Amino acid sequence: MDRRAVPRRDARLHHPRFGCEGRRVHDFNASGWWVLASAVPYLGFLVELCFAVMPGTAGENDFGPDPRTAADVTA
Repeated sequence: MDRRAVPRRDARLHHPRFGCEGRRVHDFNASGWWVLASAVPYLGFLVELCFAVMPGTAGENDFGPDPRTAADVTA
């Protein structure tokens, strides 16, 4: 495998992850820029762990309605 292809492959794999994390950060009414903290080696794992266990904002926040209580959600 070409060594130059590895960074491009890693970027393609992480791009969707950052999008999902950005939506998760918006769930607890924080800026999506916090996702960049997850890219810091060693500290990033702790940041992602905090993102995973923090409860979302109850009700509507700056980024939209609570998806768990929205009336137009279909199962």
